[in-house]
Amino acid sequence: MKKGTNILLSALLIFTLVFTSSSVVFAESGQSGRSQTVYNNKPISIELDKGQDYYFKFRAVKNGYLKLESYNYYGYTYGNATLCNSKKKAISSPTNLQYSPTFGVKKGKTYYIKVVPAENHDVAHTFTVINKAIREKSGKKKSKAVLLKKNKQKQGTIVAGEKRTDWYRFRVTKKSKKHELAIKGATNNKIKVVIYRGNKRMRFAGERQPLVLNAIRSNSSNTTFITGDNWKKGTYYVKVYRGTSKSSGWYSLKWR
Repeated sequence: MKKGTNILLSALLIFTLVFTSSSVVFAESGQSGRSQTVYNNKPISIELDKGQDYYFKFRAVKNGYLKLESYNYYGYTYGNATLCNSKKKAISSPTNLQYSPTFGVKKGKTYYIKVVPAENHDVAHTFTVINKAIREKSGKKKSKAVLLKKNKQKQGTIVAGEKRTDWYRFRVTKKSKKHELAIKGATNNKIKVVIYRGNKRMRFAGERQPLVLNAIRSNSSNTTFITGDNWKKGTYYVKVYRGTSKSSGWYSLKWR
């Protein structure tokens, strides 16, 4: 093959998406403001410049949460990620890429993930969008609160850009110090939880109300246990809602 032909083929490869044996997609060097379509659990490798805006276009395939994982040759990718709607309007607050930003999403909707790197590297950054399903059954208001059965876990989603509040209930048949409510999850910002006995907001030793779930480090098993001697006989209600207008993510509750 002629030398000129080799040069031409090399140039074409630079600007073409190619697949390797590791299933990583290599894209041309990123351009500020330009969007790149990504797919569920399909890594993409791209070169980024400090302080520039890059967008990943993603259509959610499941009701649940979206998590963005990133790394490069040196380890973590430094910078922030913001979830945007189909018009590229921010519906989340910026979250550090080191924490694997997690957002609540709805199946069939198109989102843009805005990435702003904090430093330059002469190597490509690899990003993976992970969309996992959450089977949710919750009440939209207190009177429609869904029953939490003892030792059974319920999961829910706080969807980005939505104002919905989730309600659950459980019943204590006799006073006990052994009862506890376990709460965990992941969010780009905050998820708040309030517990009521009847219409009265509860307070537990060492815990303030509302409880704030700050589990932005989605790789950690961040669990809050609500215990104490206030578990008197009666029906309790659990209210779960977004901590700020730009908060979203997923959570789980378990009464035992």
